[in-house]
Amino acid sequence: GFGLPVIGTSVSAVPETVPPEAGILVPPENAGALAAALRRVLSDEPARRAYAEGARRAAARLPTWNEAADVFVLPSRFEGYGMAFAEAIGFGLPVIGTAVSAVPETVPPEAGILVPPENAGALAAALRRLLSDEPARRAYAEGARRAAARLPTWNEAADVFIQVIKGVA
Repeated sequence: GFGLPVIGTSVSAVPETVPPEAGILVPPENAGALAAALRRVLSDEPARRAYAEGARRAAARLPTWNEAADVFVLPSRFEGYGMAFAEAIGFGLPVIGTAVSAVPETVPPEAGILVPPENAGALAAALRRLLSDEPARRAYAEGARRAAARLPTWNEAADVFIQVIKGVA
């Protein structure tokens, strides 16, 4: 699950840092909870947008959103592997996430900032830093590009999966 109230609290703590053109992608099943948490930030400035997309439609638009993004933020409570993090790193995006499950293995320190789960203050500090400090954001983006080069391709991941299945069978 995602710490949606934590996102809302964190963004509310740094409204001066969130640029007016910022958009926030909201999973449709959580749109109500996140919209309520972000109401103060989003409603004051009509240029801000919250995108609620169905899964298929969002998947088709994800490359466009990632190419336009400056930072990827996902304060998960649990991640089995962290595919969304790997995809963000693949686009060279600096990552802000939580240090849970497989995320620290997927997001190396040079690619982003990992904070404790459910810690809105730490998440707000990470947001403030990467939204206001362009040199830091560029350094993490470069780190993400280097990390992306070390991630397995889909074919390599499939080969490992097949070998594991054969070993179990």
